[in-house]
Amino acid sequence: MLPAYGMNSAYLIFFLSYMIIGLYFLLSLVMAIIYVNYKLLVEDQNERFYEPRNEFLKIKFENFPKKNEEFLTKEECKNLIENLISKLNFKNKHLLDIDFIVTCLDTDNNNSISLEEFQNIFNAINKLVLVNKYKSRFEN
Repeated sequence: MLPAYGMNSAYLIFFLSYMIIGLYFLLSLVMAIIYVNYKLLVEDQNERFYEPRNEFLKIKFENFPKKNEEFLTKEECKNLIENLISKLNFKNKHLLDIDFIVTCLDTDNNNSISLEEFQNIFNAINKLVLVNKYKSRFEN
């Protein structure tokens, strides 16, 4: 038998509680480190994905003829989106409601689209796809 246990059986209770609590905190620490590293990796991958896309949209935004250098009107934005759709190979072009996309892009409701708002075009298209996907479920 263990010499410490032979001296006093309370040592076993202390040892087991110490091991359980210690392993719980050690496991929590290891899981926190894994989570933080995974989160940093995902953020880095997202940044590497969004950076070229936003650069492409910035070039399209800046090269498009417009009245104001910093903003697009809604009509100009519609024309630019139609131009992009014709150049990009969208599978379901007939499902794209350009008015809805422009409304989603104009987050500050000032009837003009800034570069930052325009760079969210793919989020607006995703919203449109979700609306079309679930539209039939909510219609009576």
